[in-house]
Amino acid sequence: MLWFPQGVYVIISPNITHDSNGVNISLTLHDKMALLNGECGGILPASVTFHEVEDIDENGEIQITEPTIYQIIQELVNHFGGEQLGKIIISDVDSRIKKVMKWTGSTPLFLYQRAIEDGTVYSSFSTNYDELMQSKEEKGGSIQSFSYGQDIGYILTDFVYPSELVGNAGDTVVTILDQIKNTLGNY
Repeated sequence: MLWFPQGVYVIISPNITHDSNGVNISLTLHDKMALLNGECGGILPASVTFHEVEDIDENGEIQITEPTIYQIIQELVNHFGGEQLGKIIISDVDSRIKKVMKWTGSTPLFLYQRAIEDGTVYSSFSTNYDELMQSKEEKGGSIQSFSYGQDIGYILTDFVYPSELVGNAGDTVVTILDQIKNTLGNY
């Protein structure tokens, strides 16, 4: 006999009958996704806020933090889907991303850059063109100008959900995962 794994299933309604000819076992199986889509579980029992977490620090002050999307998915599938943390594999969601920075000042921003002998590039931003021009004349390098609305680079930041993410009582894990997926389609 050959065995071909076909996935992981949840037994819904087992039934055993027997007569003089033998025993008959009947099972209704659902794909394990049934634990997340409401068929066999994965239903939120109450309204849940996923985009922020409230903690009380040692001084009794309320601290609000934003969990990463990775943490939201992991908690959602673990807590409301009943899956063990060790069995949750999230491979296509980074915990940190590059966030584009735009200049929003009312005056131009200037970037001064010069290379040092070892190949290191020294950079500095300023709204004072004369100051940077003096550095350029003394040490060499280049100056680039940025006006309102232009991209001026990026920073690495935690990949958090960009708006409110609240599940209502009766929503399923899959409903929340779809909301996250639809929002991430823009990133």
